[in-house]
Amino acid sequence: MTAAGAEALAVQADLATEAGRDTLCDAIQTQQPNCDVLINNAGGPVVNKPLAELQEEDVERVIGVNYLAAFRLSQTVFPGMCERGYGRVVSISSIGVKFGGSDRTVAYAGAKSALETLSMYLARQGAASNVLANVVRAGVIDTPLHAKFPKDLEQRRQLIPLQRLGQPEDVAGMVNYLVSDSGNYITGQLLSVAGGE
Repeated sequence: MTAAGAEALAVQADLATEAGRDTLCDAIQTQQPNCDVLINNAGGPVVNKPLAELQEEDVERVIGVNYLAAFRLSQTVFPGMCERGYGRVVSISSIGVKFGGSDRTVAYAGAKSALETLSMYLARQGAASNVLANVVRAGVIDTPLHAKFPKDLEQRRQLIPLQRLGQPEDVAGMVNYLVSDSGNYITGQLLSVAGGE
């Protein structure tokens, strides 16, 4: 990163907890106060249980990672973006929102739905200040996450019109487009990168 003219700030924080979210937001306020781009990419099912087995603490952890982290980060950087007259916010959601989650990820889909609502609010509030906010709704992406929360990926692949799992680069390409000058006239949009689902 330094060779490319940038500096990276690494912060270890458990975003499922209020203390972890505090740690991350405090670090940004003190070390990166002029943040121009926010990518809300923290996410994952966190727990893998059917509705009947979910405890409130399970749901709270899912919401913490998938919604509250983005909410707190937005509170931290969005006002400064508006004051400076420039900002880009891209939130990574899930195709699970479209289908209401699977039989074991209803809390995850619900939290991502809240993230999408937050993004539409930011788009509306930020438009006059050239602060753009959009959602990338990712489909089934081929990442190590599936080893932690196993599913029949071959069966799932057959449901995708393009007949393949997505790659991280597919999502990254859309995010890059939205934060680049090419995306200067796009805000308040939900863009699916999901192989046609």
